[in-house]
Amino acid sequence: MAGPPIAEPTDSCGAFWGSEKGWHCEIVGGLVTAYPVNSIGNEPEPPATVWRSFKNDRSYLYDLRPAEPQRDSSDPP
Repeated sequence: MAGPPIAEPTDSCGAFWGSEKGWHCEIVGGLVTAYPVNSIGNEPEPPATVWRSFKNDRSYLYDLRPAEPQRDSSDPP
């Protein structure tokens, strides 16, 4: 693990970048559970692409997208 999580979804998995693994998700204990499918691995932020997750001998695909910018209540609609 290269540092604190960059993004943290609700399933207690954090997205990390490491020079050996590139972008990946880890759960508590350092178990790698997901990788981006279409990524060169050195983006400055977790790539908004399809990620493949491995859980309980099954594989799942997630389409991660950039988060919508949060607007301040004083911003016009």
